[in-house]
Amino acid sequence: MTNDALPHATNQDGKDTNVLELELRVGDALQIPLFQNSKLVAGFKGLSRRIRWVHILESPK
Repeated sequence: MTNDALPHATNQDGKDTNVLELELRVGDALQIPLFQNSKLVAGFKGLSRRIRWVHILESPK
């Protein structure tokens, strides 16, 4: 893939960048097969909120 094939984006300074930002909403994340057994217990009004960051935690089995 060449740089020409990447989506065009600019950073806050208006300079070109090859960073592609995707939006993932809470409701979208709950549709991912990894979370198929998840249960939302509160915050139903926030299903359309954009996920801005995640934390990764590894736990030994």
